[in-house]
Amino acid sequence: MPSNQYRQILINNIIEQAKYYLEDAGEFYPFGTVISNSNLLKPVSGYFGEDTPDSIEVVNYLEEGIKDGIAKGIYLLGAIGIDILIPVQVNSSSVDKRDALEIRLYQKDGKADKVYFLYSIKAGIYEFVNYDF
Repeated sequence: MPSNQYRQILINNIIEQAKYYLEDAGEFYPFGTVISNSNLLKPVSGYFGEDTPDSIEVVNYLEEGIKDGIAKGIYLLGAIGIDILIPVQVNSSSVDKRDALEIRLYQKDGKADKVYFLYSIKAGIYEFVNYDF
């Protein structure tokens, strides 16, 4: 399967997981998903000994594990979903912060491509819209 198809599978999976976490808890900690060398989609996580670990620590842990797994050939690609706020220009003189999902996509070169999705809830359903800076 071409890497752009894997990439889209990861993006779709991260969005669906984020929806689940938002519907369940109204927020989420960073989380990850990988595509294994046997073409299986697998969640990745870590335990930090507490219920509310520092988000940066979680991102660093996930990023290190995904990059290491790709370098060793265990994973083909990986992604991390992060709950963030994005400044959005409302009008010529006003900027508003909006809830967004940042998805970091990791490939063999070790670099992370980032894509962003603004999200909101309408009629009890979370909607995600691609956002380009």
